[in-house]
Amino acid sequence: MNNKFRLRNWVNFKKQILSLTQGVKLAGDHGYQTKTLIPWRTLRWQNLVGFLSGLFIVVVLGLHNAPASAQRVSQAKIVEILGGNEAYIQNRPVKVNAVATLGQTVSTKQTRANLLFNNNAGVRLGENSALTVGSRCVRLRSGRSVVSGTQGCVGSITAVTRGTVYLMELDENEQAQVKVLQGEVELSERYNLWNPQPVLLRQGQGINISPEGVLGTVIELSKAEIEDIVTGALFKGFDIEIPGIDKLEEVLNEQFPQIEIPDVLRDNLPSIPNPF
Repeated sequence: MNNKFRLRNWVNFKKQILSLTQGVKLAGDHGYQTKTLIPWRTLRWQNLVGFLSGLFIVVVLGLHNAPASAQRVSQAKIVEILGGNEAYIQNRPVKVNAVATLGQTVSTKQTRANLLFNNNAGVRLGENSALTVGSRCVRLRSGRSVVSGTQGCVGSITAVTRGTVYLMELDENEQAQVKVLQGEVELSERYNLWNPQPVLLRQGQGINISPEGVLGTVIELSKAEIEDIVTGALFKGFDIEIPGIDKLEEVLNEQFPQIEIPDVLRDNLPSIPNPF
């Protein structure tokens, strides 16, 4: 008796499913929008598989297209010290080949320093300057620096580079400047919710940054200003070239042919392999 009862229920259930399927088909035949009924677990697995597939494609393409310089900074080696022995890491005196690691600050007094990073980028520090090694950017704490091939930060501003040689300056009043010599730099105000759009600086352009981190108007650098930079303390006297110096020379020849290129750029200075 129980078996007959269960069989009758199974037959009735199949009839209900068949009737529902035919109803959905007839609605479709008459032009009504129909929906495919998908079990919840199946739908969840389909969404999960689709998400993971898309994520995998994005990661693979990102790794394939990422330049070598996109590697995060984790170390900086001091490869030159000019003008004395007043170079420091975490306020301790150091010599050539000393290495600053993540979160440590390199500083100078009456000396200048040439640094190479583990991601094939480089920085020159002027006198009375300080810079912290960061994974997202190299942060200028004070003074002047020329940066090549990596992101920089000054105050609340982040400079995202595109194969660039540029200057960062920060004075005692927390007034900052960024000047691009070669390539492009995209500046973002980290705390400005009213104007989140970045500002693009092209080669031969500069910008002032207030102590509050507000970006000023983009200005064109004069011939005299460019000449003063490339013949000044951040270039003169160094024996090891900064990465990207050849591209900088090309830009100077094209955009400022009237500037007499100094020997420090004209002569191919010796380069050294990545010390890391």
